[in-house]
Amino acid sequence: MEVKILYWKDIQSMVDVQYEHKLPTTKQQIKDDYAIVKEYDIPDVEVKTYGDWFEITDELGSVVTPDTFFEIFNMDDSNPLATPEGQKFIRDSGVKHTSMSCGDIVSVDDSLYVCIDVGWRKIN
Repeated sequence: MEVKILYWKDIQSMVDVQYEHKLPTTKQQIKDDYAIVKEYDIPDVEVKTYGDWFEITDELGSVVTPDTFFEIFNMDDSNPLATPEGQKFIRDSGVKHTSMSCGDIVSVDDSLYVCIDVGWRKIN
């Protein structure tokens, strides 16, 4: 299973989601307005989806949800983008923020989950 973390490149994408409640609607919009900042290949897991939520369970029974990624990308000691190399990578990608924010996306295989002001919203 493939998980990608996508950050918005233009603050307008965050404003659209947080204040205007407009979600990205097309693959082209996501391609134009977002950058993949981290990718994970997670073998041997079970994925369950529940509308705007997912759970990834590994062979040891550990469960990962959208909030798990939000926590990882908002804590200095676990955020892979908080390193000097991570900072250079996001600058080179056109991204202007380190922590996961409203409007950023967690992609699980082909399903996209957008971080909204409270919780997550699945988009097609």
